[in-house]
Amino acid sequence: MINHALAQRYRQQAVELHAWGRGHFECAVGPDGSRWGDGPAVIVSEAEYAKPFFSPDGSELFAFWEQKLARWRIKAGAGTNSSLPALTPLPAPQTSRVYSGHFVSNSLVLGTVEGAQVLPAADVAAGAAERFGLGEMFGEVSANGLWIASRFSRFLCVYQLRPWQRVGDWAFDSESRAHVFTPRSDELAVASANGVTFLDTNRWAPTRSLLAPLDRNAQLIFTPDGRAFWLARDARNAALHDTKTFETLLPLPSGMIPLALSPDGRHLAVSVDSRRVQVWDLVEVRERLRELGLDWSENRELTSNPR
Repeated sequence: MINHALAQRYRQQAVELHAWGRGHFECAVGPDGSRWGDGPAVIVSEAEYAKPFFSPDGSELFAFWEQKLARWRIKAGAGTNSSLPALTPLPAPQTSRVYSGHFVSNSLVLGTVEGAQVLPAADVAAGAAERFGLGEMFGEVSANGLWIASRFSRFLCVYQLRPWQRVGDWAFDSESRAHVFTPRSDELAVASANGVTFLDTNRWAPTRSLLAPLDRNAQLIFTPDGRAFWLARDARNAALHDTKTFETLLPLPSGMIPLALSPDGRHLAVSVDSRRVQVWDLVEVRERLRELGLDWSENRELTSNPR
């Protein structure tokens, strides 16, 4: 009932990318049916299975898919707080197929079909790129900018970024699905078919595991403070978990999968039934949960305060 109430609330508030045909995102519309975006209402065409991520200050949105890497400037809507934002297309780096993208320090690090590329964040479109030919790289960069980790089937390889050198590699008992460093860079979480394993980045040794069946659609996203993480177990089921205890803090309605979280932790991009994207204001979500008498406290315990 709680999930249904949240879904109803955000059906009215969310900005959605509607799909016209199989995986082809054509235009963005608001809850009142109005279109937005500079010039024509087209945002992304033929963006099948696009993966979004934000710039460090949240002012730009990037997305990559099989065809290309795209970039937009995000401009707040004029007027009330509920006004819809506008997206303006910007020049994007020219590169081979992209598998991952992350900002760290003053650089944009891309994992591509040819290896890793490191571009200056101040000029991602035209800046000279450092290239490291390692083959296909599904890379995740640590927040402190020291390491990049890439998975290859049942193996995970970690490299030091500057100077570039191999740190080590680890084998898992099942195929790895996703991996990501914690915001403090003190741990690396690796999702495999059997669950999520946390590696200590000081000793590069496993410390604890969350046992859960995960399929190839598994995803991991940490909150900015690192105290919780979003885990998508498959294409239909996802929830927010406490990082230390693995307690479930907020299950999402079936078919809603988290895609990206803004650097300030306020906006969450969510895939809905693999056909459209909603952008949630998590401050509003917490307020609605409190109105329902359900919310997790600062010590991450789920509280119930029925009125």
